[in-house]
Amino acid sequence: MGKITINFKTLKNFFTLLSILFVVSCAKDDDARNPELNLKFVSISLDNDANRNSATAVELLIVYKMELLKALMKINSADYFASSDQIKRDYPDLVDVYRWELTPGQAIMDYRIKPSGDEPLGVVIFADYLTPGNHRERVGSSEAIHLRLKNDGFCILEQGCHLAKTGPTKSAEELLQETIRAGMASQPVSPENLNKEPEKKN
Repeated sequence: MGKITINFKTLKNFFTLLSILFVVSCAKDDDARNPELNLKFVSISLDNDANRNSATAVELLIVYKMELLKALMKINSADYFASSDQIKRDYPDLVDVYRWELTPGQAIMDYRIKPSGDEPLGVVIFADYLTPGNHRERVGSSEAIHLRLKNDGFCILEQGCHLAKTGPTKSAEELLQETIRAGMASQPVSPENLNKEPEKKN
């Protein structure tokens, strides 16, 4: 008899994707928009030791089906990135995807975000971290957000960032200044000079 080898990581990714497909295909859509979406600009800055001094993929998803949004909010970044290509192929009309590949110390300022549809239901951001955790954030109602990528996780400054699990919450302005003081290795990148274009739906 031939030897059967089971790749448990591949199997886990398959069941993660299967659960998303099942939720989206079986559930009815929900028209509730809470919070209301106003996002127009995204800035991103990375500490010099961001993601254990490693490059980080960041994907911002504008979602047009509530059940897909709910399914995405149930998975962590590791599962998302393992299944992201298939999700994009299966739901090309239900999601816009913006992707950045960033290195520690890099910064992107005021990147323009423009939904391709009239009625987006939510915006979710995943960052491909080496450390355990969800590494997932849902965007609120701000017109402009600033992501700060730190050593072991990321946050949206306008929605409150905790420097430690038991530490105080600081304002977006305070944390932005702290990010600058941390010393960015490169100058901010303007949207016009960004080499890699975002991946968008067909």
